[in-house]
Amino acid sequence: MQSGKDIETAYWELVVKDIQDACKLFESIYDQTDGGDGYVSVEVSPRLADDTQGTVEAAKWLHKVVDRPNVYIKIPATAPCIPSIKEVISLGISVNVTVSSFCAFFLGLGIVMANDFVTVNDVRAMCLLP
Repeated sequence: MQSGKDIETAYWELVVKDIQDACKLFESIYDQTDGGDGYVSVEVSPRLADDTQGTVEAAKWLHKVVDRPNVYIKIPATAPCIPSIKEVISLGISVNVTVSSFCAFFLGLGIVMANDFVTVNDVRAMCLLP
C-alpha cells in the first residue's frame, strides 16, 4: 500500500488483497468440486445500499479487481439493490444473495441462461433470530 492514499482507497487495497489471498487458499476446493464449493465473499460498500447503479458499478469493479473465479460479490438486500442483483447476475458475476432477493436472483439467472453463461453461482442465506 502506498502512503498518502485516502482511507477508503487504502481500505479497498487491503480488502482486495485479502480476498485474493483467501480465494487462492480455497482454490483447490473450488477446483476439486468443479466450482460447487470453495468460494469467498466480498461485499460492496454498505454506503451503496440505496444506490442501484452505484452498487452495480461497485460489483463490476470488485469482480474485475479481485479477478478470481471463486469470488462471490455480496450485495445488500435492500429494495434499491434488488435491480442491482438482477443486473450483476445477468452479467455473469456470481453473487451472494439473501433469501429476500430470490426474485432478482431468478430474473438475473434467466438472463444468464439465455446468454449461455454456465459459471454463475449464488449463495442464498437466511438469518434465524431467537
